[in-house]
Amino acid sequence: MEKAAKESSGFRWFMLFILLASFTVTFMTRFIWSPLIPTMSKEFGLSATEAGAYMSAFYTGYLITQIPGGMLADRFGVKFVMSISLLIGGVATFFLSMMTTYEMGFALRVATGLGAGCIMACCGKMISKYFKPNERSMAFGILLVGPTAGLLLSNYLGPVLLSSMGWQGAFRVIGIIAMIIAVLVFVLVKSEKVDKSQIAKVGFFSSLGDVLKNKGVVLVGLAGFGLMWVSLGTATWANAYMGSLGIESSVAGQVMMLYSAGGIIASVVSGLIVDKFHLDRRKFIMGCYLVLIVMTIVFGLQTSVGALMLTGFLFGFFSYTANPHLNAIVIDYSGAAFSATATGFTNVMFQLASLIGPLVFGFMSDSTGSFASVWIAMAAGPLLGILVLLAAKNARKAEE
Repeated sequence: MEKAAKESSGFRWFMLFILLASFTVTFMTRFIWSPLIPTMSKEFGLSATEAGAYMSAFYTGYLITQIPGGMLADRFGVKFVMSISLLIGGVATFFLSMMTTYEMGFALRVATGLGAGCIMACCGKMISKYFKPNERSMAFGILLVGPTAGLLLSNYLGPVLLSSMGWQGAFRVIGIIAMIIAVLVFVLVKSEKVDKSQIAKVGFFSSLGDVLKNKGVVLVGLAGFGLMWVSLGTATWANAYMGSLGIESSVAGQVMMLYSAGGIIASVVSGLIVDKFHLDRRKFIMGCYLVLIVMTIVFGLQTSVGALMLTGFLFGFFSYTANPHLNAIVIDYSGAAFSATATGFTNVMFQLASLIGPLVFGFMSDSTGSFASVWIAMAAGPLLGILVLLAAKNARKAEE
């Protein structure tokens, strides 16, 4: 039985800050492309499809290394896997400043994703080490500020760096930041003693089989797919929906800023509440999903700016309330020894929604000429999550 490491409270929080910085910078390397698209599309003659494919290239690499990265972290520890992964992402982003052909840029974006794909699993492993089971919702709540922070920093720094240093400078600065954090991880994260008594029971690749046979982990993965189905669908299509109402893009952006703010607040606050009052994570997630179904439909019915801003904040809040607990409950079921592999596996399931959902919603919008069916389809995601979490009622949790 592996317990959370007995470190000083200050050191635990310092490690969590390092994890947050690492997770955030992967989203900076991911999203720095977005504010550079108009300039680089003109310079390289890229179509909208080609420019969008650069984001798909990142996700290709990102999904490939999720599970292997987790297996490596469980086998050899986080220090080397995480620092090398960050270094790969930073170097690839830096070399994007030297791209001369579309193919070169595409390959470098895949490489950036390969580096980023290992980080979430490593973060899950570290949280299982430094935080007790009844503290992990709070820890994941803070960690999951990273995606929104990375998106906001990219959208702020991108235009500033573009105007002062050109697109080349933007890639270089973000790449250097990632490399600096890689060095900090290597220097500051302690080499850990891997629980070889657990690892030795199965072979390297068999550890994945052990996770696949874990009913709780698989069902939580499906539940997370349902959550990402609606949250990524919203991120992709909410602006287009507001545009169809005749709302200016700048105003739509303000609505989505409120949506993001609600998500940041919910991630931290819900983590604190669940750990403070020792709430059942599975039941709490189901309750959040039930409210999210309602909020998805309510947001999709609004047509005025004021109503969209109000419901947008609430929609964002309930879209991200369950996030920390999904990640924490994965470790509840997997145990700390295989926490990185389980986190990587479930994150692949979560992220599959980002590949499937936008295509489905786009097809429905094109077929019906309306967004009404899109919001209903999005609400089906958390409904699926509730059903699979009901099935997880008797899934056995690991002993720690």
